[in-house]
Amino acid sequence: SDYTRPGTGEFTASGKVRVDIGYDIIDNSILAILNGDSLVVNVTEPNVGLDRDVSGGPAAYIHVRDLPGKSGADLSGGPNWPYVPSESGGGWTAVRMDSVPLTFYPEDQFCVDLNDNLYEPGDTISYYLSARDANGRVTYWTNLAGTTTDEAAVRAFPMEMTCLPANALGGGTDILLVDAHDGGGVQPYFDYDFGLLGITPDRFDVNRDGSDTGLGSSVKDVVQQLIPYYKKIIWSSGSLSRGTIGDGAFGSVIDHKSDDFGLLYTFLDQHPEDCGVYFTGNGLASEWYSVLSSTSSWLFRTTFMDFSAVSDDHRAVGEPVSPLVVGQPGSIFDRTGGPDMLVAYGGCPVIKSFDVLAPSGTSSLEMAYSDNAAHGAVLSQQTVNSDSATAGVILSGFSYGFIRDDQPQDPYDRVVHLQSILVWLGNELAFPTGTTAGPTFENGLAQNYPNPFNPTTKIRYSIKENGRVSLRIYNVAGQLVRTLADEVRTAGVHDVTWDGRDDTGAPAASGIYFYRLVTKGFTQTRKIAVLK
Repeated sequence: SDYTRPGTGEFTASGKVRVDIGYDIIDNSILAILNGDSLVVNVTEPNVGLDRDVSGGPAAYIHVRDLPGKSGADLSGGPNWPYVPSESGGGWTAVRMDSVPLTFYPEDQFCVDLNDNLYEPGDTISYYLSARDANGRVTYWTNLAGTTTDEAAVRAFPMEMTCLPANALGGGTDILLVDAHDGGGVQPYFDYDFGLLGITPDRFDVNRDGSDTGLGSSVKDVVQQLIPYYKKIIWSSGSLSRGTIGDGAFGSVIDHKSDDFGLLYTFLDQHPEDCGVYFTGNGLASEWYSVLSSTSSWLFRTTFMDFSAVSDDHRAVGEPVSPLVVGQPGSIFDRTGGPDMLVAYGGCPVIKSFDVLAPSGTSSLEMAYSDNAAHGAVLSQQTVNSDSATAGVILSGFSYGFIRDDQPQDPYDRVVHLQSILVWLGNELAFPTGTTAGPTFENGLAQNYPNPFNPTTKIRYSIKENGRVSLRIYNVAGQLVRTLADEVRTAGVHDVTWDGRDDTGAPAASGIYFYRLVTKGFTQTRKIAVLK
């Protein structure tokens, strides 16, 4: 078994959950989206072929972990997918696959469906696949274990899907995390950081790089299935540059089958309580902005997040590979001790491209690359919806998974960033674990921005307690060139600008210099370049 699409249980307001483990299919003859339900898998054996099951069908199976009251023949989704006792055991039920009945599929593809009237919200369905060749050799597969002859390995690392709503049922969370690039590496960051904040959100995984079944397909009634359980949706598309979020428009630039924008519009517009959406992804905003003909994406943008995309590559506007991202005055990320700062890490193994944004209409600039207001990194907008509630949207030009600290500190910049967004969207959260009323500061000296520079550059430093600070520029011979600070400063973050001149006012020559911060019990030096 070498290929499948792990799925996600469809939403339901009450009762049973339609177990959706299939693709959405575009039927061009009627210009409609047919919501797939059955899992389809390629099973290839070019030498001896597949064995036949005792029922006469192919010896290809899905094995589903037994849950209380959900095992055996009850799991079968119909006569084409029979329960196979001889292949079951050890707490797992086997259901035989069947040949795909559509002529445009190759002959080595097989499908299986589970009972849509069995599982309930909150159930987590774990499963793996197996196939037996004509010589009796059995292989197993999951997306984590790969192809193996060791059944214990796939049972230890099965695929899974959770029938939603889950944690939200008992009021345990009002947040839904949509991982639009499942397996792309962002989820572990969210899992860890939500743990520090004491939150366990529900999660909906979009597989196959966001190009197939999406949230807009699985949710049939936003008012009944989403709004009663969730107030915030986080849409994370990771490093995807295409297929980041669906618009449901045939032949559009996005070419995504589910109308996710339409779903999110309804969620924000008809929610009776204050609610919000946080979009984060390297290419989400630029792909969204490129769609001009899609009604749902255009309507969402003009109503809830009015913006323009300056560039889909931050380097194209002169930003460094890993720019410093700085909270703007009066923004969500502006604190009494100084603005929040983080690094959008764009480095190895592959250089990442971040969206550069500009606010328009009633949207606001929250963070900027290199503290340059013309290079927007994070935007926000608040809108009064049809139910007189406040709908808030945060749009980020970079993926949450690429946030790095601008200096060593506790809590991580990533956690502070997430906490700030959730509070703005309406969560009542204490400051992240290990802190009290606000961020603690550590002694640190950041790299100047820009570097090299001409004619000016900004140097940012932080001190953990009130005390005397000196910040001086030296040439490569160790001679003092300029004193930028020599005074008592309060604990927190401070900015100093160097205009490239020495203490006499004369321009410094092009070349390499060093700037040194000295405060109580701390000294740090960094390199700086003047370019004329």
